[in-house]
Amino acid sequence: MMRTVLEIIGAIVALVVVIIGGYMFIENRYALKNQLEKIEIRLEMKIVSDNIHQIQNRVWDLEDRLSENPGDKTAKEEVRELKEKKKNFENELNVLRQSIRTMKE
Repeated sequence: MMRTVLEIIGAIVALVVVIIGGYMFIENRYALKNQLEKIEIRLEMKIVSDNIHQIQNRVWDLEDRLSENPGDKTAKEEVRELKEKKKNFENELNVLRQSIRTMKE
């Protein structure tokens, strides 16, 4: 009789341990929705940041070209357009930074 009760208690304890272990495995194995959203935002931030750097490098190249030939209207127009694009990307980057700050941990 006592042995049967101990076996039942042991089985219950083992079952609880298996259930808790399974839960912990799944919890640690798979990323949470919030973590995935943060990763996506950080990736988007990296892409936007890279675009800003590329645009800035192109602006510097065009400004060098303009210093050699100040009457180059095409270069002036392209610089103006690139500065506007850069401003838009900077605004987008600020929005992304704000969104990641407001996310729950």
